[in-house]
Amino acid sequence: MQRNEVPMAVSVLLLVCWVLLWEVPWFNDENTHFHQTLLFEQGQWEMLTIVTTLPGFNALMSLGGKLLPLPYEPGAYRLLPTLVAIGSVWLVWDIIAQLRQRDATTRLLQYAFLPAVFYFAVSFHTEYTAHAGLLLGLMLGLRKHYALSALALGVAVLVRQQNLIWLGGIPLIVAMCAGQRLTDVKALWTWGWQRYWTLIPVGVAWLAFFAWNGGVALGHQHMHSGGFYLSNHFVLLAVCGVLWWPLLLTRWATVWAVLRRRWWVTLLVGVLLAGAYWWGMSPTHEFLYYKLEARNYGDWGVLWEEGGKLKNYIMDNVRQSAVARAAFGGVSALGGLVLLSLRGGWRIGVAGLLSLVVLLPQEHISLRYYVTPLLLLVLLQGEQSDREAKLMTGYFLGLAVFIFYTQFVGDWTVHFY
Repeated sequence: MQRNEVPMAVSVLLLVCWVLLWEVPWFNDENTHFHQTLLFEQGQWEMLTIVTTLPGFNALMSLGGKLLPLPYEPGAYRLLPTLVAIGSVWLVWDIIAQLRQRDATTRLLQYAFLPAVFYFAVSFHTEYTAHAGLLLGLMLGLRKHYALSALALGVAVLVRQQNLIWLGGIPLIVAMCAGQRLTDVKALWTWGWQRYWTLIPVGVAWLAFFAWNGGVALGHQHMHSGGFYLSNHFVLLAVCGVLWWPLLLTRWATVWAVLRRRWWVTLLVGVLLAGAYWWGMSPTHEFLYYKLEARNYGDWGVLWEEGGKLKNYIMDNVRQSAVARAAFGGVSALGGLVLLSLRGGWRIGVAGLLSLVVLLPQEHISLRYYVTPLLLLVLLQGEQSDREAKLMTGYFLGLAVFIFYTQFVGDWTVHFY
């Protein structure tokens, strides 16, 4: 394909997904954000008490609602975040060119249709719009427009406050792409200070606001009180295991050589992670059991007959059954091996570490929280061979079609989100 034909084709496919979602009722937090957006559209600037995020997303969507003559229904208003997601596709295409990645077409397809989260791109949620702000900051940084990059990152916090961590993360990734070494701390600090010094007062201001607010969540604070939680980390690892296990099959010899090279380090890390998992994997947030149909965790028949969220049933099993807990730990361990196989170097290491920091205060477990971590893994991972790229793209597209169809088009009542 010619240079611009690939993102154009992906953009059209996203619009097709938006059309297929037209008749689907609001799900998850869509209804809340829709009503908040309508208030802004009508010039009423008070915040609903159940909205936890900063008002950037709703303000942007209300502006779109004023510019476009949209009927007040789910399918119409989902067009607005879909257009933002399409813009992100073009940003990613430019970033791939800046990074000189040769597997550009398959990488963009894997990015746009990442099975676990891509349907949030065409829904009325904040995550993809928040991620778009980070992408814009990364793209501008790679193009050496550092002042504009800092501005984009600062504004991205207005959409989703977890982006505060990425005020330092994205410039660090830009620095590594520019040839800076993490081991040369003095040179790295000088490089960052000369280009991104404006982010320091911005970050301090946001921290002061959150301290004054009494927490990161704007509303509904009793359900998002913050703390030190590890459950999301292991669920994210499990999702990575499910998504990238075919790639691990092609790179198993390399991963095994890494593990065997310093076997005692592998053993020590494995024991520590196993202990952290058994102690820290505690999915107890109230939202995980709200409207849970099968109070008996062993009664999977109720899930298939009456419907519900697959995630909630899995977490209920993990919480109550030692066997399920051990099995889920095995899938998480598979995800850890997957990360070793992605070959991203320090860039993917930094992105992964900061993703863990972002998830640390989150007690509730949701796939939406993994949008930026997973998409950055796709974007920053090492290049795939032609065989690997075809294998992973086919697997991602097939799994994406299955998940999208079963959740939103077919009659299946089990939901992945």
